[in-house]
Amino acid sequence: MRWLLALVLLAGPVRAETPPAPPMAERLLPGERDGFVTDAARGCWLWLGGLSDLAADVEARWSGACPDGPAEGAGRALFLWREGRAVRGMVYEGVMKGGRPDGRGALAYLRNGEPTMTEAGDYTKDGLVRGRVEVLVQGLVYEGALSDGVPHGPGMLRSAGGSVAGIWASGCLPLPGGAWAAFLRPEEGCAAAED
Repeated sequence: MRWLLALVLLAGPVRAETPPAPPMAERLLPGERDGFVTDAARGCWLWLGGLSDLAADVEARWSGACPDGPAEGAGRALFLWREGRAVRGMVYEGVMKGGRPDGRGALAYLRNGEPTMTEAGDYTKDGLVRGRVEVLVQGLVYEGALSDGVPHGPGMLRSAGGSVAGIWASGCLPLPGGAWAAFLRPEEGCAAAED
């Protein structure tokens, strides 16, 4: 038994192998397709989407496990990139499955290190499906169902001027008199979507 302990001590700690890189067809191409970004230090894959073609120098970091490449389980993900002179980023804390948020989590969007928007709630591979979204600069808070990153289903939008609640469709809520409330999309698109 002593010789086994001595052998382990001489060999040093067992190092985990770096996971293989994600397939080319599943890697992020800003402005073209969503995809995996690799944590350069650990080889973990993290899914990122919605970046414009102006995004450059995209980096990712993951604090949790990634036994086969994609991030798995609880952890903290940090994404950073440049758009012109601005440094953009996102911080996600929660559960990942297959490299994507899946379960309870919270996400903060950053511009030059300062949060501009936060969201928290229940995530699937398609994004936040139920929770709270706050646009900090505008003082807007939405709580309810979401799909494709916008309110969809029952929800309430609050601002300093009051609140509106109802059944949202693709980020739009019809109001009395033919008006619309829009959140996370242009209001002009609401009337066009109804036609």
